[in-house]
Order: sequence, then structure tokens, then C-alpha cells
Amino acid sequence: MDIRNILITDIQTLFLVSLTTNERKKINHRSFYGLSFAISGEIVYTLNEKEYISDREHLLFLPKGQSYSLHCTESGLFPLINFEIANAQSFSQIMTFRVRDNLSLHNLFWELEIQAKSGDSKNRLYRMSLLYQLLSYAIIPDEEQQSSPKRFILQPAIEYLENNYDNSNLNNTLLSKKACISEVYFRKLFKEEYGLSPKQYVQKIRINKAKELLRSEYLSVTTVAEMVGYSSIFNFSKAFKTQTGYAPSDYLKGLGDGR
Repeated sequence: MDIRNILITDIQTLFLVSLTTNERKKINHRSFYGLSFAISGEIVYTLNEKEYISDREHLLFLPKGQSYSLHCTESGLFPLINFEIANAQSFSQIMTFRVRDNLSLHNLFWELEIQAKSGDSKNRLYRMSLLYQLLSYAIIPDEEQQSSPKRFILQPAIEYLENNYDNSNLNNTLLSKKACISEVYFRKLFKEEYGLSPKQYVQKIRINKAKELLRSEYLSVTTVAEMVGYSSIFNFSKAFKTQTGYAPSDYLKGLGDGR
């Protein structure tokens, strides 16, 4: 079973599913093919007495027509994308793939969600291209996913950044010290490895976390801005709209009572 040969014919639906610890569900004769991964938390899927984990490190390909159960072992938010494919006979089992870049994976999902909400039929090809990009994170062989020397050097800074994104004083000087390299070399290495400046990378993490908070908690925009490291509501709103296309207040209204 090789999803490099997959031919997607249509994207049906996409959801951000919120589950709590020990919540269980039974899925009978799945209507579409799907992708399941985690922004936070962990789900264990069981099919034919075999278990498959969906978490921040693992993306699952879910086959159409199969019946399975799922058990949330850690509360969290789980993107689920349903779609149709042409070469259906090739895929009858759940398949597990390691996630090589959580940030990019989540950004692609958010962009796909924005495009789906727009309801513009002219964007169909763009939406399909986003799903293919997202799938590309599941077809890279393990040996190609190993950390590069640059990523190894940057790893202490990345770990600190991801655990302290809410620090409004986060800057290149601090991060370069965590990586034990000069600030100039840190910026150069970071851009080469991630295709973003450290500032852009931090902003993406903060805005993704802000969207998660707006979805899962009844919090004001000001409170969310402070929780993700923005001391200025103006700067937060500007960054949020740049990344999502929506002002935070408009994004919040769009969620309605579905949070």
C-alpha cells in the first residue's frame, strides 16, 4: 500500500474534532477516506484488533468502508479531513505515518479550512493542491525524515521556543544562546532549514495556538492575545489577520456556538 500513487477526486468535509480523555466512539462503515492527526492530545484507533495512534507525531490514513473504534487517551484537538480517491481498491487498512513538521502540517490544515469556509468553487484546485501538500508529509520515507545537521544544532532553540512561545520577550538573542551559536549564524541557519525567519516561525506558532484557544475556550480576544505572548492587541490582531485572512473578532464570530 503506497499512497504516493493516490488520486484524489474530491474533498468532502473537514473538521476540527475536540475530544476529552476516555471519550470513545464507534465508526461503522466509514463513508469516505480520511486523514487524522493531532494538534494536541492522543487518539488510539482499533481496527481488526490492531491499534493505531494518532498524535502530534503520527498521521493516520483512514480507509473507506471499514468499521473501527477510537479511544481518546489524552484530551485534545484533532483535524479530520474526508475525501474520495479513484484507486480505492488499493487501500483497505489504516496506515500510520510519522509527522516530519507539525507546524507546516497545521498551517496547511488551517489554510484548507479557510478555503473551505469561503465556499468559492473556483478554489477547488487550490484546495486539492493543499491536500496533496498535506499528504506529502506522510509519504517521505523514514530515512529521509531524520534530522539534518542544521536541525540538530537548532533543536535546543526550537524546543525552548515551542515551550515558551507565550513569552513576549522572546527574541533571536535568547534563542541563539539556547543553540550556542551567534545570533547572525542562528538567523541564517534557521531560514535555511525552515524557510522562515525565527520571528515568522514564532508568529505562526502563536497564531495557531490562538486559534486553538478561541475554539476550545470562552475567552476574549484580549485574553487570548496575552496568553500567546502578545502585549499589544493591535500587533496580535495584525498578525492574526495576516496569517488567517480574518480579524480575531471575525474568526470568533464565525465559530458561533460550535466551540
